Amino acid sequence: MDYSKIKKILYSKKVYFHSAAFIFCVLFAFCFRGYICNREIAAVKKEVGADFAPFEVESAIMYSYINAVADGKGIPEYDPRLKLTHGFRVDEQMSLGLEYFLGWGLRLRRSLVKQKIPPNTDYEKNPAETSWIINQLLLWACLVPGFVYLWLIFINCPWHIALLGGILCSIAPAAVARHTGQLILKGTFALPFLAAALAFFPLAFKRKDIISIVLVMFFAFCATIFWDASQFVLGVWAIFEILRWIIYGSNERRRNVFIAVYAALIIAAVISPYNRAHYAILSPALLVAWPTLIGLHFIKHSNFKKRVLISCILFGALTVLHTAIAYDSHFAKSYSHFSSLAKAKLIHFNQKPADPEKLSFEQRFLWTPGLHSSTWKTTMNLFPYAFWAFLMLAFTGTCFRKVRGDIVEKLKYSLVPIGTTLAFFVFHVFFVRFHVFSALALNVAFAFLVYSWYQAARKRWVKILIFILALSVVTLEGMYTLKLHRNYKYSYSKETADMIKWFRSSQTDDNVFLADMEISPLLKAYCGAKILMQPKFELIKIRKNMEKYVNLMFHGSERDFADYCVKHDVNFVVFSRGKVAPMHKFSYRYMANAKRIKTKSVAYLMEGYPRSMRYFYEIIPPKKFKKLNIRYRIFKVIPPDKRSTASYAAELAMEYYHAGKFKLARKLARTAFLTNPKSKKTYLAFYKIMGHIPKPTLKTFCKFYKQQEMEK
Repeated sequence: MDYSKIKKILYSKKVYFHSAAFIFCVLFAFCFRGYICNREIAAVKKEVGADFAPFEVESAIMYSYINAVADGKGIPEYDPRLKLTHGFRVDEQMSLGLEYFLGWGLRLRRSLVKQKIPPNTDYEKNPAETSWIINQLLLWACLVPGFVYLWLIFINCPWHIALLGGILCSIAPAAVARHTGQLILKGTFALPFLAAALAFFPLAFKRKDIISIVLVMFFAFCATIFWDASQFVLGVWAIFEILRWIIYGSNERRRNVFIAVYAALIIAAVISPYNRAHYAILSPALLVAWPTLIGLHFIKHSNFKKRVLISCILFGALTVLHTAIAYDSHFAKSYSHFSSLAKAKLIHFNQKPADPEKLSFEQRFLWTPGLHSSTWKTTMNLFPYAFWAFLMLAFTGTCFRKVRGDIVEKLKYSLVPIGTTLAFFVFHVFFVRFHVFSALALNVAFAFLVYSWYQAARKRWVKILIFILALSVVTLEGMYTLKLHRNYKYSYSKETADMIKWFRSSQTDDNVFLADMEISPLLKAYCGAKILMQPKFELIKIRKNMEKYVNLMFHGSERDFADYCVKHDVNFVVFSRGKVAPMHKFSYRYMANAKRIKTKSVAYLMEGYPRSMRYFYEIIPPKKFKKLNIRYRIFKVIPPDKRSTASYAAELAMEYYHAGKFKLARKLARTAFLTNPKSKKTYLAFYKIMGHIPKPTLKTFCKFYKQQEMEK
């Protein structure tokens, strides 16, 4: 290894310039996305009426782990607050990395910033620390535009064209939508690694040193170990590299890079507990796409038709072999919900049927925002100008000989970004979330086509005009992003925040709550509650448990639902109102295939007739939180087998009362009533012995449960 050459490269003017441009892209993205993030968070806080904008769903669970790391507790091997993990460790349920990164960042803040004024803990531990987490994650996400800039530099674009791609990545709606820091996402943490891997591939192909290969290996390894979706992206990328082999043939340097990166992907699949638990080693990317790509680069054929035939035979043979190996495997079962949903979308022409009976439960449940199909409006909001300009540049470029010649000449560099842009755009039509990957490749593909037009122009004023037009497209993308606002009017943010404040003041920590999947993680993160429902749908047993919960809510009896709660030690049920409203395609009623609501179903009773229930006692919130009943009802679970026990305790309490043993009578009367507050016998015994009407609060029940735990 020639260290003098490395030193010369590091201290060259080009390195300084590109480093400065990289930093500019990062800081520009941070300012732009930071404005969007702060605006959206301010809108949530305005809706809440307090300095609080909670993380939701999976973000909330990760937020709880970030605080655990910052507090020095670390992430538990088995989280006691996730009740139904079915023996899976935390690192097998989710790929950890983001939590440690943000947790240690928060520890750094605590060591540097001393809190002079005690923070407001009504809703969360420390609002200032939440802002730090958001900004740290946002800054990290803004590395992506910097790597897009380097990607374009490494495929021989001039700096001003590369800067155009970096700026587009900073401000385009599709690139910004999920990565402002407002959500804590695995993808936000892994995307810079994925972008860096894709950016450094061209450098590794050009250079003869080993450092560039090691960099690609490192970035690819990190991307796949922190986010399983990265493996899918690199699999699609490999397919377009196979297409490139068909056109241009073998290359020894590229083959060596592919072998090294494939080794990194295999190591990531073996080392990561999450990847091992989900048998990522059996994925099509690792058993079909990458082996085909590497195998083809050992074959040298000058005949184009033979290359097509060989690639088809090898790819087809490995596909058949993979099907034989992975069919009915743990990998297939872990991701069967996704493949099942894809199949349903193809069958129903990407239109969710109005009749829920035409879909399975998993399909009904997953075909919701996040994995729902894109509409024309959604597509135009995410891709307002640049994607259509990219298509126009590509198709009109074929009409001009010089432009066409330049595009064909540079196809060896642009084929993969152009191909992945189009492929992931098609995926986005079926699954909106794939817009992230299409946007990443689009930044490079658009800038590269602009460069082809720029190169083909002879006159200087034409080159300037092309660049100005391209810059106008990028500017319009940014202006459109600024126009987009999320609607929080029907998000029930105020009611959710009030519930969290009430629960925190009632000391609900370590009590078991049963609630919808959207609410449960918030109760864990902000109230310290133990929960049953969680969003890790890759685990088969969790999917089955969710199905059972939803079906019991609409199709089971009150006793069935109570038995389910007792089986899982549930203390309280948080019922989200509106379940019996007219059915729409994203409702729980649709998921349960409840075309008709049974009058004895739990959903019907909790919605309109809570007082008629035998096994669930509604806890009325204090006056200042009364409005949360617009959205939520809170119930204490009355175990069916404890009803007779409570009655016996009430009778015994009265006997002790008449015998003059008042202390023991009071204890038994209180226990009897708090066990079954719906019983007239326990109510009257309490009133007689205590001398006042029982008015139990949520805090009363929480203290009662803690006392019972201590007495065990």
